[in-house]
Amino acid sequence: MGQDTRNRPERSQETEPSPTPDRERCALRVAVRTDQGRLRLRNEDAVLVDHERCVFAVADGMGGHPAGDVASRVAVEHLPALIASALGSPLDAVGATLPKAAPGDVDAALERALVELNDVILAEAAQDPDHVGMGTTVVLALFTGLTAHVAHVGDSRAYLFRPGELHQLTEDDSLANALIRGGVAPDDARHHPYAERLTQAVGTAGGIQPTVRGFELSAGDRLLLCSDGLTRMLVDARIGMILATEPDPEAASQALVDAANHAGGEDNISVVLIDVRDS
Repeated sequence: MGQDTRNRPERSQETEPSPTPDRERCALRVAVRTDQGRLRLRNEDAVLVDHERCVFAVADGMGGHPAGDVASRVAVEHLPALIASALGSPLDAVGATLPKAAPGDVDAALERALVELNDVILAEAAQDPDHVGMGTTVVLALFTGLTAHVAHVGDSRAYLFRPGELHQLTEDDSLANALIRGGVAPDDARHHPYAERLTQAVGTAGGIQPTVRGFELSAGDRLLLCSDGLTRMLVDARIGMILATEPDPEAASQALVDAANHAGGEDNISVVLIDVRDS
């Protein structure tokens, strides 16, 4: 099963499944950090690290809402089975050992898995009055060979660092971005008093519309999944500088958390840093 990692740092690990006919090899080195931050009373983030199936995720329980930590934990606990069900494959056939499939089929399966996860969290909330209204963001990556299928709901982000350049792969589901898409000037939208309010999260009664995209990676690329406790404290240039100057993923992930805490640590901070290696 995947790991639900909260306050303890994890050592980086490698995953190198044996090659089989018609299947690509996944060669990754993964480092994980999750930290309470300097101001929060508890850590409401949860992290999924499933090396065997090359499935990774960050879930950020919604601060100020009931049971955010429960929502994020439920998300990472249910995601592997929901993804396997949506793909129509047994758990041991997900990720790096998944037979080659059309990228659109994988993307569609991840979308279905997140929609079903939304129903799971709503059902969990209905069982306990203290959990009504709970929700979480989710950003996840499923690797099939050197293709990273990235899905998200909310404002937890995925970045690609390709030597010398940092690219944000996801767009926050925030009011500011909704206003910009509606024609409001970016500066005006970002200064709106509710600019950072989420327009959707997993656990939304009205349903969700996940965004899913596939990205072809190569050796030397780094994929970063993170909660907004990192991105609200550090601008992209600072994140890119740390990734450029810390080649070891464990050192880089710790440096990101340390920098966010040094900048104020206003929220929980979680990072999953995935280095693509030569297979």
